Amino acid sequence: MLPASIRDKRGTMKKREVVLVVDEDRWVRDLTRDILELFGHTVLTSESGDHALNLCHNRARDISMLLLDSSGPSAEDIYDRIMALNPDVRVIITSVKGDDLSQDGLFQKAKAFLQKPYRMSELMLAIDTVQELS
Repeated sequence: MLPASIRDKRGTMKKREVVLVVDEDRWVRDLTRDILELFGHTVLTSESGDHALNLCHNRARDISMLLLDSSGPSAEDIYDRIMALNPDVRVIITSVKGDDLSQDGLFQKAKAFLQKPYRMSELMLAIDTVQELS
């Protein structure tokens, strides 16, 4: 049985996303995948920007949401290249950094931001927020 929070305020099913999680930390990738799958989403994971780009080349139109760790040196380049493949993908940036990201170009481009470590409730709130913005 799926959690009750996969329904919106009217009780109808929320849209299930195909989410690409890009994070170097295997533990973060796996836990995020498990949480998102629990809520009915399909999840692809990638440990690097290059691997994420390969996934996007093969499944660009399938991917509807991207969780991208901004700590990698090429995170903004990866973001730009993924958006070139699928400009409709909605992006949530994750980072261990906090307020100092407000002037960062990548932070400005994203639909939402999650500071690591994040809780399941924070992850799902970010997903819900991005879904409502669409």
